[in-house]
Amino acid sequence: MVAALGAVPFEAAGPLQPLHGDFNAGNLRRDGGAIRIFDFDDCGYGPAVFDVANALYMVLFDALSSGGGAHYRSFEDAFVSGYEAVCGDAVDRNELDGFLQLRVTALEVWLDDHLATAPVGIRSAAPTWHATLRSFIDRYHAQVV
Repeated sequence: MVAALGAVPFEAAGPLQPLHGDFNAGNLRRDGGAIRIFDFDDCGYGPAVFDVANALYMVLFDALSSGGGAHYRSFEDAFVSGYEAVCGDAVDRNELDGFLQLRVTALEVWLDDHLATAPVGIRSAAPTWHATLRSFIDRYHAQVV
C-alpha cells in the first residue's frame, strides 16, 4: 500500500524505485512457463525496503489479528533472509522496522483523523472492520513496547 508513503512523512536512505505495493501469492499467476504479476492499483515509487516491509505488514496483521503473533519474528527472519539471498542486497532491519511502523501509523492516521483520504478499502469499510483495524493497531503497539 504505497499510499501509506504519502500519509506519513518519511525519508528514504536509498534511491526510489517502482513498487508493487501489494505483492503476494494472490497476485501471481502461472502462464505456461512464466509467472505473471498483476494487480498494480497500489503501485508507486518508494524505497525497495518498503515493499519488503509492506509484505511483512500484511503477515503481521494476520498474525496479530488471529492471536498467532508469537511466530511472526521467525517468519520475518526467514522472509528477509530469502529476500537478501535472491536480491543480493542486505536489508537494514532498523529501516525495515521503521517502515512497518510507518504502515501502522498511516492506518492509525487514516482511522483517527483522515478517513476521507484513506484508500477506498479502508474508507468504505464497515464499522466492524474498522474495529478489527483498531484492534490490530493496539496489539501492534503492545508488542512493540
